[in-house]
Amino acid sequence: MKQANKRKVLAVIVLGIVIIAMTGCYPDVILPEPAWMVDKEQMSTVAGVLVEQPYGVVKLEFSDEVDESILEHLRLVDYSDDVPSVLPAASIAGVSFSLDPENENHVLVDCSGLESEHARAVTLVYQFEEQFTTAHMMLVADTAAEARYEEQKVYTAVISDIHLNDQRAMDGRWSWFIDNQPYLIAYLDGIIAHKDQYKELVLLGDLVDEEVTPIPLATFAVNGTTVSEKNYIRAIARVEKNKEVIDRIKAAQDAGIQVVYVPGNHDSGLDEDLLHELFGNGARFVSDVKGLGSYETADMVMEHSHRYDVLCSPDPCSNIGIDNVTEENAFMGIQYFTTRIAATNRHRGLVEAELSDYGYASESELRAAAARNGSDELNKAVMALVCNVVLIAKHVDGIDTMAVPTGLYGLTSDYVLDEYFYQSSSSEPKLYQTMWKQEEWERRLQHNNTPKDFPFLLGAMICEVPYMDALAVNRLFGEDDRYKVVVFAHTHVPYMRVMEREDDEQGYIYANTGSWVDENACSHPVRTAVEIYNGAEGRQVRLLQMGKDERLHSLSKALWTK
Repeated sequence: MKQANKRKVLAVIVLGIVIIAMTGCYPDVILPEPAWMVDKEQMSTVAGVLVEQPYGVVKLEFSDEVDESILEHLRLVDYSDDVPSVLPAASIAGVSFSLDPENENHVLVDCSGLESEHARAVTLVYQFEEQFTTAHMMLVADTAAEARYEEQKVYTAVISDIHLNDQRAMDGRWSWFIDNQPYLIAYLDGIIAHKDQYKELVLLGDLVDEEVTPIPLATFAVNGTTVSEKNYIRAIARVEKNKEVIDRIKAAQDAGIQVVYVPGNHDSGLDEDLLHELFGNGARFVSDVKGLGSYETADMVMEHSHRYDVLCSPDPCSNIGIDNVTEENAFMGIQYFTTRIAATNRHRGLVEAELSDYGYASESELRAAAARNGSDELNKAVMALVCNVVLIAKHVDGIDTMAVPTGLYGLTSDYVLDEYFYQSSSSEPKLYQTMWKQEEWERRLQHNNTPKDFPFLLGAMICEVPYMDALAVNRLFGEDDRYKVVVFAHTHVPYMRVMEREDDEQGYIYANTGSWVDENACSHPVRTAVEIYNGAEGRQVRLLQMGKDERLHSLSKALWTK
């Protein structure tokens, strides 16, 4: 335990460096609060984005105290792109304004008299002297997610990170997906029941898990016998509870809902042939590089997002010449070993540490570190930090001497900790010796079709620290106005927010699907999905959670973009 404490001291210093360095690199990005903590009565202030509000009373907040005279200058009308030059004569029928007796800065908009069976897009018009401003909302007749459907095939459901595992993992309860199985079945049944409304079910990676296996067990093994990667996935799919999930997804495809699959970092062996074997030839496999894919449709883009992750993205550069690793089969990132440690921790019933328990260095030290972004010196220090964070959060007694059997992607030996992990910036493990070098990182980015200027610093933290993915999204799409909706997965953190772009008043919507792993395998809300309404008037994005009552609930306000 003394060794773990020493590692914690290192993490205290360096983790803070990375976090503040990131915000220093991206000064316009603020680390967001979790989506489920958003005040659901707030209204969007981003032009062009519609925010769901229930039929009932909506609160408008003004920066100063308001009086009765302001009511004469407010109108709620049906949605319009135009900013008027004359105040509309009246609001739509069934709407009235009043002052809030509990807050002198609020105006209450009573929408309870509106008559409509479906969601209704509206625009608030406010005249201040000779100027007119507008804000947009989506009013819904029923905030329950079950009431959202329209009589046309316009919905896309996006789920990820289910992590189906083998029978050993189920019996030993180190699988991440056991208790949530019935709730996923209920969710899929709901989609199939509304097959006339859903056009797509997008599986955004990590449907199965090839790596969550405790040390020292062999990874690809069935009944004690080593099998091929594909046969291992087939064995996972045959597990009784897993087969129910697979059969439901196939039923969705058979019902006319297009199943789209994008690879994740835990199921890179699931290729197009195997996908068709599981779900039928109509299922669509989206991949541009082995183990990676990006699903683009109109003004949306979706991917698992491990493409940008130092630990988890395909690594075609490291370990060549070690064991039987060649340029042709080099692939496995260091996340294989971090996952094995995590599985061992879970198998032993150990408690995961919280990253929030780690301290921070001074701002001057952090700014100085940020200035070295892209240097080998900083990259190696960050690599050591991440390895130490894993060892702290997934502490396993005796991990130093526990040998990890490999047997995949050219690695054939068993390796102990100091042969694959950076425990300090001066250590030189046998594996991944040069993965922190900026030149090698840039070759890896090119191989993985990743923008060449994507920082190693950000890539090292995207999965280890929640909400780093929002910074990554801003880096990737902050100046790319082709996309109005971006959906990632991978981090297991369900999340949604409006992202701003320079010279683009509307901005875009970013959402993360979260996961379906069990609650004791994740410190964030689970059983989550992103659902997208694709209508002629725009797109609505919702972040939903399947409750234990087997009903869908909104985790945050829905967002619209025209």
